[in-house]
Amino acid sequence: MKFQFKNKKLENLYQSGKGSYSPQIMRGFFKAIQAIKNAENEMDIHEQKRLHYHPLKGERKGEWAFNLTGKDRLIVTHKKDHAEKVFIIHDIEDYH
Repeated sequence: MKFQFKNKKLENLYQSGKGSYSPQIMRGFFKAIQAIKNAENEMDIHEQKRLHYHPLKGERKGEWAFNLTGKDRLIVTHKKDHAEKVFIIHDIEDYH
């Protein structure tokens, strides 16, 4: 599957492997990105329970999250590019 970055800081992290996040957050980030890259479809991502990929609710409906740590999550949305789903990588948030 394809992905794009909405957040320049995360795009730089992906490209360089370096960032100001904790090692635990960075490991989770790269695991989530790898899952997206390797997936043939969204169900492949759902099957990886350790990522806890889930839809957000309420005002955040339409957004999805990967849990990176006990309190940090990677926020994504989707769009269709021809017949393929594209993940838009938005941000890492502390949701507690």
